[in-house]
Order: sequence, then C-alpha cells, then structure tokens
Amino acid sequence: MQQAEEEARRQITEPEEAREPNPWLRRMGWVEHLGALDPKELRALVVPVKDDEPELDYHCIRLVVGLEALFEANRKEVDKDVRIPFDSWMDITIIKAYTKVYKQLLHYIFRSKDIEPEKRPGYKLTKR
Repeated sequence: MQQAEEEARRQITEPEEAREPNPWLRRMGWVEHLGALDPKELRALVVPVKDDEPELDYHCIRLVVGLEALFEANRKEVDKDVRIPFDSWMDITIIKAYTKVYKQLLHYIFRSKDIEPEKRPGYKLTKR
C-alpha cells in the first residue's frame, strides 16, 4: 500500500483545468514532456545556480535580449498576436519575477542534458 502511494506521488498527471496553475504550461504540453519524471528530481533541476556551475551562470546572463523574445515574454493569450514587446521599465519586482522564471527554464534545459539517457526528458539540444 505504501509503495503504491509513493508511486502515485511521483507521477505527474494532468490537473483539472480549473486548478491549472498556468495556461502556458498546458500550451507547452508539460504533462506529456515531464509525466514520467520524478517531481522531486525536477525541482532539483531548477534551483538557483551553484558555485560549481559557471557555464550555467554564463547562459543565464545576457546583455542583449532579442526582440522576438521580448514580444513572446509579453504574450498574455496564446491565440492573440502581441503588438507591444515586454517593457523593461516595469516595476522591478515584475522584472525579477519574469527573470526568475526564465532562469529556471534555462537551468532545467542545461542541467537535464547531464541526466542519464533513459531518465532524460525527450528533447535534445542542437548547436543551432
């Protein structure tokens, strides 16, 4: 019984739509992508950069952000075009919140490439 409960806790499942924390997660197909992975292990992939990860820190800090990324960052609804790019003159707390999410995504991508192949998420980084 305890083993079954532990296995159920480790499974990532599709939540009820009303309880979905973020429509963007649903748009990205996060359940299909992450469903077989342990949530505890996933959380370890998005923690802040450690002292022994200078390469990861380098990839998370950019001096110039492309215009397409700024438009996408300002997207509120999936099916509507964005006409205004993200405004960097917003309140500093908003900027920090956006930056934290993007850094977590980059941490996840770069750290997951080092996971053993049978446990690695189903994507591969390319040189492009």
